[in-house]
Formats: sequence, C-alpha cells, structure tokens
Amino acid sequence: MSDVRDNNPLLTNRMFGSYGLLGISGIGAGLMIGGIFLFGAGLCILGALGIGYLFWNELKNIRVMIQMNDGFRHLTTELCGGLVLILISLGLPVVVFMYLGSPSEIAALKAQVNEYTRLRWMPLTADEIVAIKHPVAGTRPVQPTMHIQYLDANAYDLAVSFKKLFTEIGFNPIIQLDTRVSTVGTIILDADDNDAKLVRNVINSIETVTKDRIKCELRVSKGQGQTRIFIGQKDTGQ
Repeated sequence: MSDVRDNNPLLTNRMFGSYGLLGISGIGAGLMIGGIFLFGAGLCILGALGIGYLFWNELKNIRVMIQMNDGFRHLTTELCGGLVLILISLGLPVVVFMYLGSPSEIAALKAQVNEYTRLRWMPLTADEIVAIKHPVAGTRPVQPTMHIQYLDANAYDLAVSFKKLFTEIGFNPIIQLDTRVSTVGTIILDADDNDAKLVRNVINSIETVTKDRIKCELRVSKGQGQTRIFIGQKDTGQ
C-alpha cells in the first residue's frame, strides 16, 4: 500500500492535505445552501487558498513552466490535481449561487414562507383529534347537519381536520369555500340550541388540547337545524 501511495501522484501527502482542504470548501457550500452565504463562501475561498499554499512553489512559476519548450509536459499530475481542486473550491460558491439564486432572492422567499406560515391555520393532528373527542364520547348531536365555511387556502387544511373531528363525534359536516367569511383570528361555531352543550364541550376540549393554539367562539341560534363553523384568515395586524 505504501508503494502505491508513493508512486501515485494523486496519493501523496500533499494531495491528501488538499483533499482535506476541499472538505472545508464542501462545508462552506453546505452552509451556503443553508442560507449562510458569506461565511460559507469564505470557507470555500479559504479552502482554495489553502490548496494554493501547498502548491505555491509550482504555482508561482507556472507561467514560466508553460512557456518552456516542453510546454504543459512540465505540469505534473500532482500539480494538475491540485489545480483541479482549487477550481472546484472556487467554483462551489458560483454553482450554489446559480442553483439557489442570490441572497436577496432567498431572503425574499423566506419572508414569503414566514408570512404564509403566520397566516396559515395549522390543522388538528391525528393525536389531537383523538384527545379532543374523548370527553364527549358517547354523546351524539340532535341536529347532525353541519357546514364548515372557510375563507381561503390558508384555512382549508384546518377545515378538513375539523370535518374529521366532527364526523367522528357524530355530525355530518360539509366543507364550503366562502370568501365572505370575516378576516378574524377566532373560529366561530354557530350551534343549534339543541346541540349547544355538546359544541361547548367540544370547544373547551379543542382549546385545552391545543393549548389555546386554536381559539373558538360559540354562538347559539335557536332552532336553525344545523351547526355552522366559520374559519377565517388570521388578522394580519396580529
């Protein structure tokens, strides 16, 4: 193994040092992908400079070597390998930049994602649904008809999870898009008076299980024959 390493110009101690420095450049590229552009690019440049330092004696004379009668024949395989690693280190920031876009574009995209996350109504999880319905197990609605009205796509997933919850409780919910729903931060449940107690218990359970992540307001309408749920968009002023 030592003979192979000694005789292979790409397995010299200097080349192994260059591979390690290339690893630093790889870490820098990873940081750039993670959004830490300047520090990541700095590591890539540091890796390139480190490899260049290992080959400095050859690099400072490379122009003369190329101009000699034998031309590129004086560029050893080891030096060519070092040059390739330097180019890779310097090229990584360019490749990442072209693949991901400029830092300003990424920052704008992150801002959009954060805004979407802030406005989105997070749905109930499967475990939360099980926990919420437990206190009202065995109780069935008198008027099972239910309409779940949601404002926009931000509320759709929550509406679907509410449909699953109330279906398992005994209601027959129908989901409807309703752009007239007020942009409020509280979910409104308008219950038929015959089911007011059941709906109130469900609301209490929802707020307890979700630790007030989801707040609900109860309204009771006498003899309307159904329960309605209104899910609006969170107020952007919050």
